[in-house]
Amino acid sequence: MSSYFVYKIKEFNFIITSHGSEIIRFSKRKMAKRIIGEMYNNAEKVVCVSSYTKSLLFDNFNIKNKNKIVVIPCGVSEAFINSENKRELIRKRHNISPQTILLFTLARLGS
Repeated sequence: MSSYFVYKIKEFNFIITSHGSEIIRFSKRKMAKRIIGEMYNNAEKVVCVSSYTKSLLFDNFNIKNKNKIVVIPCGVSEAFINSENKRELIRKRHNISPQTILLFTLARLGS
């Protein structure tokens, strides 16, 4: 958001990465919705981390150029996910039993 305010003073190209929670938060506030909508419309590109985030953007803001919205999912290397050795190393390092289910997320939890 700060880059947008700088853009208002001195125009330059900027790209927004949208994770989704900010869309939900700002779409409920009239003034914020207007400013954020203007910000999305003035961005050169908007990167959404999921198709769901992209649909939230279209549903909540009047996006004039829908072609500038692209989806690039967050990712994790398969080597990280499929490595039994790393799982065992993590369990050993943190004293976690094999019966305990491990859950890993790159997201933050919020309301």
